Amino acid sequence: MGEQKDKRLKHFENLVAMAAADGKIVHEEEVSLLNKSRELRIHAADAFDIFSKARKVRSLSLVDGIDAKTQLLDLMQIAKADGIIMPEEYQLCYDLAKAIGVSKNALDKKFSDIPEVEFPRSA
Repeated sequence: MGEQKDKRLKHFENLVAMAAADGKIVHEEEVSLLNKSRELRIHAADAFDIFSKARKVRSLSLVDGIDAKTQLLDLMQIAKADGIIMPEEYQLCYDLAKAIGVSKNALDKKFSDIPEVEFPRSA
């Protein structure tokens, strides 16, 4: 497996872990993760494998070679995908932000800057 693919997979694992941080992955998070897997060029089989191993985590680790603030923003977008930032999701983001020198105020502002995601409703 190539180094870049390994990095993309690890980043996606972090995103899935974020979505599962509160013990469940809801539809809106699934949609966001599916879109992100396409953007990261992750094969469906790899994404399915990562989803099947999703678990509640207490911490995330940065992926070397991917901009730390980009990783944080991606994680924040997943945390906010369903419109509700659960305490477990916020704590993971806060811990990562703190590790890379982003203040709580800056984190909170960035969360408020992320637009709400609109999902089509089934008829």
